Amino acid sequence: MSTSAFPSKFDFPDTPNSGDSEPSIAFTISPINPLHPSGFTKLNGKYTSSSFPHTYTTKTENENWLPSLTTVRCDDSVVANIHWKTLSPTLFHFVDSVGSEMIPSNVLMRHDSGSNEPGSKKGAYQWEGNVLTLRGSGFEDRIVTLPDERQARWVIGRITCQLYTNNEARTLLAKFHRTRKEPKEGTLVIQIFPEATQGEAKQRKAVVEFILVTYLYLEKTRIDSL
Repeated sequence: MSTSAFPSKFDFPDTPNSGDSEPSIAFTISPINPLHPSGFTKLNGKYTSSSFPHTYTTKTENENWLPSLTTVRCDDSVVANIHWKTLSPTLFHFVDSVGSEMIPSNVLMRHDSGSNEPGSKKGAYQWEGNVLTLRGSGFEDRIVTLPDERQARWVIGRITCQLYTNNEARTLLAKFHRTRKEPKEGTLVIQIFPEATQGEAKQRKAVVEFILVTYLYLEKTRIDSL
């Protein structure tokens, strides 16, 4: 199935296609500093799950009041760094991957408007079914390749991000849940479904970390586009 014929974001299912033979991994996102959570919870947060043996933390350094570097740790070990850029693509460094090269965001994630509607215009509000949505740089779908070599699609909405397999099955792999009480602790959750974490333990962990790191980037991009 060609990318250009891929269905609109509102044609996607909101639950996994297969039965939940295994529990999903639901990471609750809480601020590292509960006194100053607003706007910093995700980039300076703690990701914990009762169904996953590791805890992740994100800490962001700022330069001239703008994020410059986000470090993602698994327990006490650094697993990835996000070097934020404004005039050039943001750079990613996955510590456990082969080599130590920086990967530009436009290489790691390919932009796709996600719409096959004739006359679809990026950067403008448009109707999809009975829903009014915004197509702009921060809301375009992103095509990624997971560590297990499967291709997936991040679908970016105005209030959420969801990850699906980039094929006809459109299997839901991960979903960010947000409530109106944000950023109260316990109200932000990113859920990773069993369909995402296949294979042996090391590969499953790599997929989880890839999802968390790319989610951080896309969530910041989405918020910046609001």
